[in-house]
Amino acid sequence: MELLQTDGWDVRWDNTLRYTAAFRLSHYDEDLAADPNADDGDRNFSPGLIANRLDLVSEFDVSKGPFGIEASGDLWYDTVYHQANSNDSPATFNPYTVPHNRFTHATEILHGQDGDLLNAF
Repeated sequence: MELLQTDGWDVRWDNTLRYTAAFRLSHYDEDLAADPNADDGDRNFSPGLIANRLDLVSEFDVSKGPFGIEASGDLWYDTVYHQANSNDSPATFNPYTVPHNRFTHATEILHGQDGDLLNAF
């Protein structure tokens, strides 16, 4: 969207909103779940909704003649990572961080909500 174009100045602010949903169709793979050091990624999701994500990409540009400023960023929020997961193996998780059926704080932030500065120049 062009916001302003006067006296040689050009100002633009573009936003893109996106929604993504993903579903798991089958139960976890028994061969993957057999390794207690590598089973959480497969055990954490039962059949059903595994992603419920809203993304916003925003780009801002200001220019006059050959000079300008541009910046863009990305924000997202996924409700799935802010609730209990389906891990059914309390004997094979690290009890010092979170309960077996919860995502770690780092996972909640990285996959559940975060933002990135994509560029600025």
